[in-house]
Amino acid sequence: MANPILVPFDGSEAAERALTWATGVARAQHIPIHLLAVVEWSYFGVQNPMELAQAQSEHIADVQRLRNQVLAPRAEQLRASGIDVELAVEPGPVTATILEIAERLQPQLIVVGRRGGSRLSKLLMGSTSSALVQTAPVPVVVVP
Repeated sequence: MANPILVPFDGSEAAERALTWATGVARAQHIPIHLLAVVEWSYFGVQNPMELAQAQSEHIADVQRLRNQVLAPRAEQLRASGIDVELAVEPGPVTATILEIAERLQPQLIVVGRRGGSRLSKLLMGSTSSALVQTAPVPVVVVP
């Protein structure tokens, strides 16, 4: 099997555009897609066991929501259109986790959406996409 296209996906409009672009490439070149959602997790601000339990509960709920409501429906659509797809939800800092997964998977490329709404942010890529372009071990496509 060919190395996949890695698509970090959070359900945002930017992520949807990136997935649409990646889907076209995957279909044309018969390449699988690996959908990845990253749930940031931090103990920062947790001051007692009750807060820790609450934070862990919220983290578990975020993972389940991303897997079941965001990634799974997209994966079903891709499979229905004949594209092989894997999905994963990983905890950690977004950019570092994407890079870690890229090192492990050795995808052909990473496809991300560019964020931005303000005049200034339209001139710049989002921090995650910018960091990936600069540090990823494989080519990165930033879809506007």
